[in-house]
Amino acid sequence: MEKTVDEKVGETVEKTVDEKVGETVEKTVDEKVGETVEKTVEETVEKTVEEQMAAKSADGDADEATEDDEPEDR
Repeated sequence: MEKTVDEKVGETVEKTVDEKVGETVEKTVDEKVGETVEKTVEETVEKTVEEQMAAKSADGDADEATEDDEPEDR
């Protein structure tokens, strides 16, 4: 028995909707993953820079403390 036009149209619409939903979900997941990776990289870079600046600052403070401990030439 052949399918009616309504059945064929229904199948086509259903298939098209499934494809569009699949594409939308895939695109949304890709965007979210991209945003998450980008955010994680930015946070890691910021943290690393802050740690390096703190380490440099600590080194500078240590150098100043060493200089203060040395006797001055008069």
